[in-house]
Amino acid sequence: MPLVFRDRLAAAAVALALAGAQATSQDAQRQPRATSQPHQTPAGLPLYSSDGRKLGKVIATGLDSDDEPVLVAEIERPLGIGPQTIAIPTNMFVPRRDRIELTITEAEVNARLGGTGR
Repeated sequence: MPLVFRDRLAAAAVALALAGAQATSQDAQRQPRATSQPHQTPAGLPLYSSDGRKLGKVIATGLDSDDEPVLVAEIERPLGIGPQTIAIPTNMFVPRRDRIELTITEAEVNARLGGTGR
């Protein structure tokens, strides 16, 4: 009998617990579809890299093109260019009490996004 979850956030938490493989840069660039349940999302939580740098904030949870759960976040860009919206697969972050922490460094995030860093 398959497990059924009442909300996508619970499904994302289980997927996070079961995910063991590193995501590819292709995973990080999938186009997200935001869910319509804002009360079930960590929206507004700050987003940090694994080396402790604040990168931006979570704006929603969603599903990627393969209907896999993702966090949708705005990453701050250097020089005031404006934020970039990205989808973060469940195996690339760890939820903390007061923030979401990526499993990669700021330099790795910039390399995946084609940026030059701050």
